Amino acid sequence: MNEIDFIRKLAHAAGRTESPPVDVSARVLEALRSREDEAWAPLAWVAGFALAAALPVAVMAFHVLDGWSDPTLNVYYAFRWVML
Repeated sequence: MNEIDFIRKLAHAAGRTESPPVDVSARVLEALRSREDEAWAPLAWVAGFALAAALPVAVMAFHVLDGWSDPTLNVYYAFRWVML
């Protein structure tokens, strides 16, 4: 018997049998909900530190970009100590 005939017979036999009804959704959802809080806790700390590091950089970048985009502000910044 060659392999192709064997696979065809196996597929035909598999088509005749019925699988038993199994519902595992409640157990899977319970397992996912129990692990949900544990999985995100370390990432929340990393996200908090990243935000704390990025916020001052973003504020300084906005300030520098504002000065570069308006030439009259550059003149003001250059002479503001003289005016005092």
